[in-house]
Amino acid sequence: MYIPEWEIEELLAHNPELLGFPSKKLKLVERQKHLEKSGKYIDLLFKKGDAYLIVEIKSTLVDNKSVITDQLIPYRRTLASELHIPEDKITCMLITPNGFSEDVKKLCQEAGVITRTLDHNSLVNATSKSESVPLTMGIQDEHAKRELASLFVKISENAPIQAHEVGTGSNGKLTTNRDMWFWLFYSVMDRRANAATFVKAKEALERRRLFAPYKIVEFIKSRGEKATLNKIAKMLEDSNFPLLSDTAMGKLSFPKSIVDAAKFMSGYSYDFLRLYEDYVKAHQENLSKARNSLWRDLEKKIYGVGPRIASQIIRGFVLKGPWKFPLDDNRFLEKCRYNVWIAGKTRLCLTQDESEYYDKLGKFADDFLNGNRGIVAHVLWYIRKRYCTRPTKCDECMVAGCCLHACTLYLPRMKEP
Repeated sequence: MYIPEWEIEELLAHNPELLGFPSKKLKLVERQKHLEKSGKYIDLLFKKGDAYLIVEIKSTLVDNKSVITDQLIPYRRTLASELHIPEDKITCMLITPNGFSEDVKKLCQEAGVITRTLDHNSLVNATSKSESVPLTMGIQDEHAKRELASLFVKISENAPIQAHEVGTGSNGKLTTNRDMWFWLFYSVMDRRANAATFVKAKEALERRRLFAPYKIVEFIKSRGEKATLNKIAKMLEDSNFPLLSDTAMGKLSFPKSIVDAAKFMSGYSYDFLRLYEDYVKAHQENLSKARNSLWRDLEKKIYGVGPRIASQIIRGFVLKGPWKFPLDDNRFLEKCRYNVWIAGKTRLCLTQDESEYYDKLGKFADDFLNGNRGIVAHVLWYIRKRYCTRPTKCDECMVAGCCLHACTLYLPRMKEP
C-alpha cells in the first residue's frame, strides 16, 4: 500500500503516538519547520520538555545514505545553532512504512538517528478514526457504488488526459488531427517524465518546422532516418529538453519514438480516424479484435511503447477522441502505486488490498460502467493530480463525500466554529 509523504506527515502530526513514544508530553512545534540558516525544511518538529525531536519522513524503502548525511545531521546542527541549544538536546528520527537498507540502518546507529518502520494498519486506522465518517463511507453498498460511478463518468467527460492541462479548465478533447498527433507524440515519450517537458519538446520541433508527422517523414526521405534522429535530438538538446538515455538507443531514445510514431501514421495519411476505420474494417467490424491488433502494432512498430503506453494511447483516443473501441480489458486499469492508493482503503475504499486491484475495479467497471475500465483509470489519475496533491483540495473534489481521507481530515474541520 502506498501512502505519500505529505499524508504520513499529516497523520503523524495528528497522531504523534504513532512515533512510538508513550509519553503524552510530546508536543508538535511545527510542520515544515523552516531553517533560516540553510533554507531547508524539517518535516515535523516535536518538543518534550527542553528536548526536541526532528522527524524526517519517507514513503518508500530508505536505501540512500544521503538522507542522513545531507538532511538529518545538517538539520540537527542548524536547528541547534538557531535555537542556541546543544545538539544533544535534539533527537533525530527517520520514519517510513517500507523499511531501511542495512547500510542505512548501520549509519543511523552510528549517527544516533532513530529508525522507525510504520505499520501500514496503524496508518490506516489513524486515517479512519473519526465519528464524523458517514455511514456510506467506503462505497460498500450498490447504491453508493452506482452514485460513485455516475460521478466518475462526469469527471472523465470534463477532465483532461494530459498532466500539464490539469487545473487549466481544459476538457482534453482531441478534435483535430493535430490534437491527436500531439497525444500520440506525448504518449510515446511518457516514460514517467514531467508532462511539461513534452510540451517543451513539441515547441522546440515546431520552431524548426519539424513537429508535424509528415514533415518528419519528408525529412527522413530526404536525409535518411539516422540524420533525422540526430537532428531531432540536437533540437531537443538545444532547447534544454532532458533526453532519456537507454541501453539500446542512447540519447536517441525519444527521437526514435517520435520518428517511429510519424512513420506509423504515414501509413494512414496521418489521419487518426482513418487509422481506426482501417483496423475495424480489417477485422470485419469486430472492435475487440481490431483494438487488440492495433495494440500489438503500437508495441511492435513504435520504439519505447509497451503495454502501459499502448493502453494509454488507445484509452485517450476513446475517452477524448473519435475511436469507439471497448475499454473492457484490465490493461486499461493501469495498475500503478498511485492508482492503487486512490482506489485503496485510505481514499475511495474500492479495494482493501493491492492484490484485489484488478478484480475489484474490474467488477466495479462491469457492474456500473458497462465494463469501461478506461474511465476508472482516468478518474483515479485525475483525482490524484488535481485534488490529492499537497495541499489537498478536498473542498473542490467531486468524490470527497466518498473519500475516507476527505471525510476524516477535512469535513470535521469544516464543522468547527
